[in-house]
Amino acid sequence: MQKVALKDQVYKSILKEILDGKFSMDSIINEKVLSEQFEVSKTPVREALVRLCSEGILENLPRYGYRLIPVTQNEIQEIIEYRKVMEIEALRLSFDYIGPADIQKLKQLDESAQEAVISRDVHLAWERNENFHWELGDLCPNRYFRSSIKSALTVGNRYANQYFSSIWREDKPLDRSHTKIIEALEEKDLAKAQEILTFDIELMKAILL
Repeated sequence: MQKVALKDQVYKSILKEILDGKFSMDSIINEKVLSEQFEVSKTPVREALVRLCSEGILENLPRYGYRLIPVTQNEIQEIIEYRKVMEIEALRLSFDYIGPADIQKLKQLDESAQEAVISRDVHLAWERNENFHWELGDLCPNRYFRSSIKSALTVGNRYANQYFSSIWREDKPLDRSHTKIIEALEEKDLAKAQEILTFDIELMKAILL
């Protein structure tokens, strides 16, 4: 690994292993093992693990290691309801400011996300799904909405593996909600865009609960 932003590279590597299902709920994640695996010192590994703890993905077991925090049905329900409130309102606030360049960027992210889902790479699929929603939320002029949306999406890292595994196991057709949201934005139809965005967010609840 390169020394530039080493802690971020280690963070992404550990997160990828989590999303790929490399750790069970009973697994103890050990700094020493990870530092040897990634051939880095313990410092960037520790920093990455602390970050994952701050994001609610891991919990620290003093003198023992780290483990995944179980995801409850109630928590999934709450985060989905929270995302609906924040993302739908953010879209309303940003609607009049969305221009051709923004639409083009969303199209590129949508295409990239679809390719990732087809590849069946959990980490890549969730990362690109996040990127689309981050970009859509980032168009909102209210910085507090932008920050809240990003935090809510980060929580989704905890159940991304379960979400995509269920889709692929049941061989569900590729969801085109992002494409339809973009089409509604091009048509200047806010109500339609909000309706599709709501469906897109609630789809996770339908699959996980």
